[in-house]
Amino acid sequence: MAAEPTFPQLVTFSNFNLNKLTQDNYPTWLPQVIPHLKGGNLFGYVDGSIPCPRPSITTVKEHISSTTMNLAYLHWEMQDQIILGFLTSAISERMISHVASCKTSNQAWTKVETLFASQSKARILNVYFQLATLKKANLSIVDYFHKFQTLIDALATVNKPLSDLEKQLFLLARLGSEYTPFVTFVTTRTDILSIKEIYAHLLAHELYLEQTQPAMDVSDVAVHLASQNPPHRGGCSNRGGYYNFGRGSSFNRGGYRGYGRGSFPTGRGSYNRGSSSTSPLC
Repeated sequence: MAAEPTFPQLVTFSNFNLNKLTQDNYPTWLPQVIPHLKGGNLFGYVDGSIPCPRPSITTVKEHISSTTMNLAYLHWEMQDQIILGFLTSAISERMISHVASCKTSNQAWTKVETLFASQSKARILNVYFQLATLKKANLSIVDYFHKFQTLIDALATVNKPLSDLEKQLFLLARLGSEYTPFVTFVTTRTDILSIKEIYAHLLAHELYLEQTQPAMDVSDVAVHLASQNPPHRGGCSNRGGYYNFGRGSSFNRGGYRGYGRGSFPTGRGSYNRGSSSTSPLC
């Protein structure tokens, strides 16, 4: 009597805490789910590379055929349903309706991929655009590199990783004119530096620029400010504002003293009778 076939132990999912799939987090949801599947050698169920066996087996013995249940199918079906349950539990309530009719994990996985295919394409194009327009400008090397790393990681999460050469080109493209010697040094090398090596060299070059930048003389600043704000002519003091009415001013306490009754001085620095202005002209 032939021995019954043996199958690997069913893999279950426990003690996992995933952010459930929503309309906006598919690129970050994938890196959480895929390791759980690949870690249990189960990813073939969802991508179809481990196909479903036939439900039954037909054998012929002495010209008599008989049909029996395929134990491999039973094992596959149990494992697949466990995976399907895992996937549906990792999908938010608002999204669960999209996979509610799916009977296998492959159907659910394909439905999710199709649902987010156009969104993923738009996201990829957007990330490429941000990389192409990323500028260092006034950012520090640390902040600039952090933005760059975030963008290339976003491409990696949707299976669109950049090559080392592509990373180098995007990183060096918009550093600024003060980094031109450094860019020339990197791009004329026969070998391709890794991104970590370039980052280390960028930090060193930034430090060099800071140390060699000439210090500003305080006296030069004072001269510049004085040239931008020349003193007022006509005897008006700038203390306390543009206009200062002191004791010597004709606009002192007691009114317009020093002039005849009903008369107003004319000319520069004085007012004509009938003027509505109350500020002296300097």
